[in-house]
Amino acid sequence: MEILDDTIIFKTQERYIQIQIDKILYCQSDGSYTNFFLEDFGHSKICGSLKQIENHLLEFGFLRIHNSCLVNVHKVSSFCSKHYSVRIQDRNLPISRNKRREVIIVMLKSKIPDIKNPHQS
Repeated sequence: MEILDDTIIFKTQERYIQIQIDKILYCQSDGSYTNFFLEDFGHSKICGSLKQIENHLLEFGFLRIHNSCLVNVHKVSSFCSKHYSVRIQDRNLPISRNKRREVIIVMLKSKIPDIKNPHQS
């Protein structure tokens, strides 16, 4: 895995691919693989752990909200401090108990709205 300017290059199961970092919505762990969910509702499965991905993407505004989920803070439209979730596009992603305080602080500092109903946008 390598960062080149504003893109990340990594190995999928079949080949190497390059993705613009600002097109990544969030990443989810899938055993020794990581699924990248992208702006165009596409996704890619790459070889590598979420921890390896996190080390490369932290400087680009990514935040671990759960043991199995890393989000692009710039793509979060809202969060719900009552139900402990963040909203990206049409998806509500849970915030783990251990990450709640840190995530809520980052969301508030980033001026992301806190909503009452996690099914609103």
